Amino acid sequence: MAKRAVRAIVLAAVLGLVIAGIFTARGDDFWPSWLVSTIYGTSIGVPAVVVFDRLRTRIGTMREMSQWFVYGGALLGLIAFGSAATGLVLVAIGWVPLPAFWDTYRFGFAVSLIISVPTSVGAMTYARLTSRVVASERVANEARLASLESRVRPHFLF
Repeated sequence: MAKRAVRAIVLAAVLGLVIAGIFTARGDDFWPSWLVSTIYGTSIGVPAVVVFDRLRTRIGTMREMSQWFVYGGALLGLIAFGSAATGLVLVAIGWVPLPAFWDTYRFGFAVSLIISVPTSVGAMTYARLTSRVVASERVANEARLASLESRVRPHFLF
């Protein structure tokens, strides 16, 4: 899980570069935009690694549509938590005055939602498709092995 958390931080930093580029085009400074974006990504991504790992083991028997709703609710909760945590960090370091916290929270929540939902849906879809391909390959390999075994040991020898 530690490796996945580090990957989440690295991904947050890389996505932070992209987001900072977008905000720089709007006239904002690059490095503060990158830092804020990276804090948002980390405060959502690292808890998501922990929560989604635990959810996967607990909801594996649920129907697929139910799993999507559970993951969606968890994602909304993580975005709400991460946006609040980042807003409090920005208030603590003096980049955002306390009276502007809720405006910052709403804006951060909206941007995080726009980025996190497609990213998460894509990642979950990729993971599901990959696991299905691996399962299909396993079944195909077992069928090949059974075919080879039947050639090596014809039924009339037994």
